[in-house]
Amino acid sequence: MAAQIAGHGLLAGVRRLGVAVSGGSDSVALLRLLLPFCRAAKIKLVVLHLDHGLRGAASATDARFVARLAKRLGVACRMRSAERGARSAEPGTRSPEMAAREMRQKFFREAAQEERLDAIATGHTADDVAETLLLRLMRGSGATGLSGLRPCHTVAGVKFVRPLLASSHADLRAWLRRQGQRWQEDASNRDERIPRNRLRRTVLPWLERHWSPSIRAMLAQSAAILREEDALLEEITNYEFVIRNSKFVIKKNLPLALQRRAVRRWLIEAGYPAAAGWDEVERLLACAREKKTWQVSLPSGLLARGQGSRIELRPGRAGPPQKIVAAAVPAADSAAFRRTQPSCDIPIPGTIDVAGVRVTARRAKGIVRTQGPVGALPSACSLDADALRGKTLQVRTRQPGDRIRPLGLDGSKTLQDLLVDAKVLAARRDKLPLLVVDNELVWIPGYRVSQAYAVRGPRAAAVRVEMKVMGHSSLGKIGRIGLIGRVSMTDDQ
Repeated sequence: MAAQIAGHGLLAGVRRLGVAVSGGSDSVALLRLLLPFCRAAKIKLVVLHLDHGLRGAASATDARFVARLAKRLGVACRMRSAERGARSAEPGTRSPEMAAREMRQKFFREAAQEERLDAIATGHTADDVAETLLLRLMRGSGATGLSGLRPCHTVAGVKFVRPLLASSHADLRAWLRRQGQRWQEDASNRDERIPRNRLRRTVLPWLERHWSPSIRAMLAQSAAILREEDALLEEITNYEFVIRNSKFVIKKNLPLALQRRAVRRWLIEAGYPAAAGWDEVERLLACAREKKTWQVSLPSGLLARGQGSRIELRPGRAGPPQKIVAAAVPAADSAAFRRTQPSCDIPIPGTIDVAGVRVTARRAKGIVRTQGPVGALPSACSLDADALRGKTLQVRTRQPGDRIRPLGLDGSKTLQDLLVDAKVLAARRDKLPLLVVDNELVWIPGYRVSQAYAVRGPRAAAVRVEMKVMGHSSLGKIGRIGLIGRVSMTDDQ
């Protein structure tokens, strides 16, 4: 595990770590293995346990086991029982497993904020990687899906780490037995009506007997290879991906694989993941080969209209509000930025358009913060008006040594580490618009504000800053040019 942590920098900058413990062998092993490592690194652990309430008395028994284990190990424990109304999926909507997953994700988000966690560790193993690859292969997934579980990923601003991806389920159980450590068995893991259980209990054992005893390790190796190749394709796609508001142009000179990726990313980042399936993407690509005007109905009440390779989204009556997210533009577009003014003042209230990004500042009360991927646009934040008084709020791109002391976390984090942890592609990191005060980083779109400039309460005076994409989807490649706009706060504002 130590090699996995060091090799992927999983705990770099982490001072408070949540550990998801269900009571099963993998999560118990995770807690026991992390404990000495984190104590040596002076990382505070918090056990996180959600009682889904799906198995009656057995669920309550698991919760008591986890609470006793945390107390015996001297680790803080945060527990929650799922609300009765959320314990089962409504007929025809979500499966119980999907409903439980959504409840866990909500619990983790709330715990991360309230416990001021830098990251949450989960007990996924090499077996989970192998199972996920096979499950997604049977669904017809591409490289992104087949690359499976990643050592580190960020969801809704919460960083998740998986230190056990190189460890097998059997090895972890053998280690626990040597330690004399008990764990809880979940009877639902024997229910072969659940596809993952059927795969785990029937398909993989058959492959081990009739194909290779090392099949799980081989599948995990394939996932690791696919993960790196998928990252390379994403980097290439990044240079070719352009959004112009709700419009998109398919570049027919690109290989088909990159066209698929670009269209899929466009739909997802526009806020319509349900419309980004294989069939939908293939239909759009097929239509784009026609010269005539065309129209396609997509899931989420969405309409896609096009003239040849030019596509525009139009939400239908049942569709959600359109959401456009920042993406990279080709390097050729950087010339447009170099022709813009390097800086300008914004009155409050006021608006400026800079290199395809509209930045708006106005006086307001209370707190607003857009949840979403780091660097995503549109995004908004509220900053304390009193803290800004007499200072200049500036918009610029990153500079060497940038750090932020985010609200709810002890200590500061380097911008570089934050962007790497959030998997912001390297080609995009120099293009993200940042808010600074006297060159101190105070906000990154999609992330938390600095503690020093956080609004003190729901009725406190604030300055609300919003950023959204205009003609281009990013700031272009502007390197270290410095300021691109500023909001001045004076004593009479």
